[in-house]
Amino acid sequence: MWDYRAKLKRIVDGDTLEVIIDVGFHGTQTEQLRLLGVNTPEMKGASREAGLKAKQFTHEWLIQAGQSPSEWPLIVNTEKDDVFGRYLATVYRTADFVSLNQALLNSGNAVKDIR
Repeated sequence: MWDYRAKLKRIVDGDTLEVIIDVGFHGTQTEQLRLLGVNTPEMKGASREAGLKAKQFTHEWLIQAGQSPSEWPLIVNTEKDDVFGRYLATVYRTADFVSLNQALLNSGNAVKDIR
């Protein structure tokens, strides 16, 4: 497992983010992350409304992270990559070390995913 400082670039959906990662020595890398252990509803089809709600929850949670005095308001803990080339990760706010993954589950915007 690896921990990296990160900042948000884009929210794809409730459980997928694009982040800029501090890889050290003044280097950065942009990666798409799939939140580990959670699954939010899709943003199309019958689950569209629930998917948009999950994405909004993720957006609001990340806005709170952006209020951190740190230039790098997130910590990304990666486990492995998935079949789509995204890293599976747990995302924390540096301000309070709260996990986005757990917050989505606690709020009812996601279900546990055992991948």
